[in-house]
This record gives sequence, structure tokens and C-alpha cells, in this order.
Amino acid sequence: TIVKPLGRDYTPDDEYAVERISAAAERGTILHDYIAYRLQGGKRKDYEMPHDYEAYADAVDEFLLMNEIHPLNIETPMTDGEVAGTPDLVCEWRGMICILDYKFVRQMDKSKVCGQLGGYMALCEANGIFVDELYAIQFQRGEYPVYPVNPEDAARMWQAALAIYKEKNYKHPSGCIGERIYY
Repeated sequence: TIVKPLGRDYTPDDEYAVERISAAAERGTILHDYIAYRLQGGKRKDYEMPHDYEAYADAVDEFLLMNEIHPLNIETPMTDGEVAGTPDLVCEWRGMICILDYKFVRQMDKSKVCGQLGGYMALCEANGIFVDELYAIQFQRGEYPVYPVNPEDAARMWQAALAIYKEKNYKHPSGCIGERIYY
């Protein structure tokens, strides 16, 4: 919700677009669950994967096979007392503490993803986890491009989105706009 202003304004204009968005949401939910299952030691053969998503699961399996990942938090909700969020994965990877954010779409809204990872980084820091690197992994049919995200840019984008969110949701005093009135 907070990083939404960083993304493209998109309003589905037809029923087919609404169906595609719904299917993408379902795919993301199932495959996020699948990754969590696999990271916790579950076997592919024991997971009921819908046939349409098997190519995405193949990409996930290849990523996990080719990379040594040590999970610290798998889809663990966090809060800093003001906002809350759930990073996909906080882990040790490549000798660093990282946040990995999974995407199961053909096109990512990179500014929104950058801000989202900045928010997760802030939540981790508020909970005593100091992150070295941020990544977005775009799981597609049979491939998984990995995008590094600059932590300084992510923090800046998060702060910008949070400031917009706070301004948009500011409760003005009764009888005026803003807190100070100058005559």
C-alpha cells in the first residue's frame, strides 16, 4: 500500500485484464508458498503444484539448486511500531545478509520494487537485522533473472513513498487545512 505511488497507474480496462491480474495473484501466492515449503526442506514431488505453474517451479528449483541459501526469516511478518510488512526471504547468501523478493510476472515495476525492498530493509533494521544486500528475483518459465537493488536508492525510495503515504493520510484539524493558519 505504501509504495503504490511509486508504481504505474494501472486500471484494467476489460474483463480479460482483470482475469490476468487475478491469475497472476494466484500464481504469486502459490509459488511464494512453494518456495517457503522448499526452503524448509520440502520435496518437489510432495507438493501439489498446479500444472500451469510447473515451469515457474522449475525455475525456483534450479535457483535453489544453484545457490546456497541459509534462511533467517521466511515470510516472517515484521513491524517497527508504525508500519508492518512481510519480506519474502531474509537469508545469508553469498556470504552476506540479504533480502530476496520474488516476482512471478513478466514485467516488474522497478521503482515500486526498489521502494518495497527499502521498506523491508527498514523493518529488518528496526528488528535488529542489518542487511547487506537486496535482490529481486524474477521467476519466469524456466529462468530466474536476479536483479541487485542498491540499498541507498531503496532507502530513499522507501522514505519518499512513506512521506507521500503520511501526507495522503494526514488527518487535518476540524475547520482548517493543515495545522497553522496565517492571516
